[in-house]
Parts: sequence; structure tokens; C-alpha cells
Amino acid sequence: MKRESNGYQSLIVLSENLSEHMKSTDDRDSPADKVEKAMDIREAGLGSEVQSEYMNLKESAKYIGVSFNTLKKLIREEGLSVIMVGGLKRMSKKDIDAFMDVHKV
Repeated sequence: MKRESNGYQSLIVLSENLSEHMKSTDDRDSPADKVEKAMDIREAGLGSEVQSEYMNLKESAKYIGVSFNTLKKLIREEGLSVIMVGGLKRMSKKDIDAFMDVHKV
């Protein structure tokens, strides 16, 4: 299976896994049963190869529950670290978690 290298990787993998699973389910299964089985497959780790330690800024803001502008302020004024890779900004989940731990009140 070819994987695209954009922000839709998780969605593509989930869609592919769900499509493959739906083909193999019993026709007597209710839609709810089919969805539950698909979620079980997802939770079992299928598609986890696209999950990454690194996120773009938008994903990072969502990860810590702040707006994009607040995240930029934390980077600029509070020293939250950003990794530059080929001109792309990425943030490490571990770095974000450590930053949040240091700033507990």
C-alpha cells in the first residue's frame, strides 16, 4: 500500500483498514457491530505506523489544548522548543510534555 506523506496519513490508513475490514465482516452484522470491530482493529495497532512522536504546529496546539496563536506565543516567549526539518516546523510530544510539567502551578 502506498502511503502519502501529508497530514492525511492517519485518515487514509484508518479508511483503508475500515474498508478492508468491512469486506470481511459478516453481512448479518449491524452497522454498529461493524464500526465496533473496526475500532477494535484500530486500537489493536493497525495503522499505528503513521503515528509519530513529532507533530506540526497545528497538531501540537490541539495536543495541548490551546489556540495556534497561543502556541506561537509559548514558543516565542516561554521557550517551547521547535524542531526545523527541511524548512518544516515540528514539535516533539516528549518536549511538549516536559514543558507542561515544568509549568505546572
